[in-house]
Amino acid sequence: MPFIDRHQHALKLLPNEAREASVVDIGCGDGVLLKKLHSLGYRNIAGIDFSSSAVEKLQALNIFPVHHIDLDSPNPFVSLNKKYEYGLLVDVLEHMLYPVETLKKLKALCDVLIIVVPNFNSIQQRWQCLLGKVPSLNKLEREHVNWVNFDVLHKQVHEAGYVIESTNHHYYAKNRGVINRVTRLLGKFFPRLWVSFFAVRCVLLDRNS
Repeated sequence: MPFIDRHQHALKLLPNEAREASVVDIGCGDGVLLKKLHSLGYRNIAGIDFSSSAVEKLQALNIFPVHHIDLDSPNPFVSLNKKYEYGLLVDVLEHMLYPVETLKKLKALCDVLIIVVPNFNSIQQRWQCLLGKVPSLNKLEREHVNWVNFDVLHKQVHEAGYVIESTNHHYYAKNRGVINRVTRLLGKFFPRLWVSFFAVRCVLLDRNS
């Protein structure tokens, strides 16, 4: 998978000083985000994924540590014996059947989470419904079980013990010349409708928990 907008929006939520901090990519897949972090000078980075084949491929590169961990297990991080300063959760939460429980488990792994999820209530998804089509995000092959809009995301994050500190959402047709003006206007008045995906930085309410 190539480096895409969602990855860029996640990286923009990492503060400048994070280059010297520890960062873990949760659900790292083929490692595209980890490779980008490494190219930007991040050295204290690691990856986590449930796919043993994906983990083996990245481990063979011998660039950064990658761990085979299933987030659905009761105590997934007990073998790591390490806590990271930042955790990246890009295109993962929408695949979790019990997202709040997953977020609660991540409290043992990192104090700050950067989450990127698609907006299931966007204008695009609604338009597809209006045309009598199955919305693209709801197609079976996407394996999305947690249908997120901003209110749902905010509730899940809060129930898990985090608070949203900063956002960097992506708007449709952003940075496309003249259309950008209309996009920004629509985004201003209909932010939850005109957002294609949400990117948020969350911090633990109680960092000693």
